[in-house]
Amino acid sequence: MPNLNRSGLKGGRASFALRGLVFSLGLLISLGVHAAEVGEKAPSFAIVSLTSNETVSLEDFKGKVVILDFWASWCGPCLVAMPKLSALSDSLPHDKAALLAVSVDSDPRRAKRFMMKMGATYDSLIDPEGDVAGMYDLPGMPTTFVIDQEGKITAQLVGFSPGDENKLLHNVATLYDND
Repeated sequence: MPNLNRSGLKGGRASFALRGLVFSLGLLISLGVHAAEVGEKAPSFAIVSLTSNETVSLEDFKGKVVILDFWASWCGPCLVAMPKLSALSDSLPHDKAALLAVSVDSDPRRAKRFMMKMGATYDSLIDPEGDVAGMYDLPGMPTTFVIDQEGKITAQLVGFSPGDENKLLHNVATLYDND
């Protein structure tokens, strides 16, 4: 029987993976990277859209309130969130606010199928390596941030329950009504 550790990896591969993780963590600490927190500027990124294969940047939405939603096809609460976020996205004044979704699925085809199955009316970006998710140091799935017109994080929601879309809409509307 092979010698497996808790992660299910054989000793040599586990050791290699652990060394890589420690190196990456050390690099992030040395660069001063830390979790995205309410009150701080949202980390900037540019990644590819699931549907258009075009690169989309958070900076493309400067001047708008952004709901930044991290999700995955394997995430149970995302089943609840996606239809609610579709309705929320459809109700937003698109000149003032936008929903920007980011899938952390490793397989873009699986993410696309999930969105189609759930009837999502918005596009999503794909972060298969988890680079952007790492910049935001997600505490759970889904995690949703509200980002104001200047790029500052004003709210964070971890998980999703029915009614959370109303909280998000209230947070967003308060920001664009203050324009």
